[in-house]
This record gives sequence, structure tokens and C-alpha cells, in this order.
Amino acid sequence: MPEYVDPAVEQLRESTAETPVTLLIGAAEDRSELERALSRFDVTIDSTIGRTALRVQTAEAVVDDLCELDAVSSIEVDHDDVEVLHEGNANSRQRVIR
Repeated sequence: MPEYVDPAVEQLRESTAETPVTLLIGAAEDRSELERALSRFDVTIDSTIGRTALRVQTAEAVVDDLCELDAVSSIEVDHDDVEVLHEGNANSRQRVIR
């Protein structure tokens, strides 16, 4: 069971809707173990984040099952709250603000 569950995820746990939701899921130990656990559900892995997290898409109805997995250390709703700034030196890294 996750150590951290986003309050927005808690609100989705009782949902039976097929409405799509994007989640950020942290692996308890090994990301490949998390990927195997997620393969049992109707989950699409969009991308990997670092060494231990995944960005996934699934239906709201699946969220409660994901919150019960031992392979999950954290689960939160992916919020579109990051803006990339395209300014400054073209040879430097882009800055990110929240």
C-alpha cells in the first residue's frame, strides 16, 4: 500500500466511472516490479520519470485497485501545472517554473 496518496486520488477511490485520469505512480522498490503489477489492470504507461516513477493513464474505476498494490509507494493525480520557459541562451537548458 502506498506511503503517500494524493488527496485528489482519495476522492477518486470510490469512483466507478470510466473517465480517464492521468496519475504519477512511484515504485516502492523496483520500477519493473511496478510495471508487472500494473499490467494486471487496464493501465497505459505514458512515460517514465526518473528511475522509480511512471506517468500512467487509466479509468477512475481502477484507481482504488492501484492504491492497494504493494509495489506502489506513492500515487497522485498528474496536474498540468508546469510551464517551460523558452527564453534565454539557446545553448542552455530550458527553465521550468511551477
